[in-house]
Amino acid sequence: MKEATRMREWISVKDRMPSREGLQDDESEYVIVAEFFNITENYYVSICGYGKDGWSEWDNFGTVNPHRITYWMPLPEAPDIE
Repeated sequence: MKEATRMREWISVKDRMPSREGLQDDESEYVIVAEFFNITENYYVSICGYGKDGWSEWDNFGTVNPHRITYWMPLPEAPDIE
């Protein structure tokens, strides 16, 4: 079994955005995002696509508000199933 990969750090959207390099017009780079809700002062974490037109309008839970996305990180690698 491979050694567990260290959890990646969150990246601020102020620092940089996910890469669009090599993506076709209809493709997205899928990442984990954190949307901040001022009303509850909590983060909502979900999986969202980032492509040629920016953030997708939908994540795995519903509608995305790109103005609330403050952090992101690449998806982890899939488990090695043997």
